[in-house]
Amino acid sequence: MSEFKARVLSVNVGVVGEPIFDEKSTLIAIVDEGGGEFLELTQSSDSASGSLRFDSVEWPAVREAIDQMFANISEHESFSKR
Repeated sequence: MSEFKARVLSVNVGVVGEPIFDEKSTLIAIVDEGGGEFLELTQSSDSASGSLRFDSVEWPAVREAIDQMFANISEHESFSKR
């Protein structure tokens, strides 16, 4: 007899109190099109919809670059307020 187990494949991150289709809402999903699993991040607005896809090998470098860019923004904002 086969064993079954539930698996969460997506999560929605959004503003508290806003609907899941809000333009600030991001859907993070595990996707597999036959070549292995990867993450897909999707946001939609009235004018456009877009997705980004990352596999587990590339995500650490992408995350590090994003963290560096946010640090750059913070540094610039702190400097410009002087």
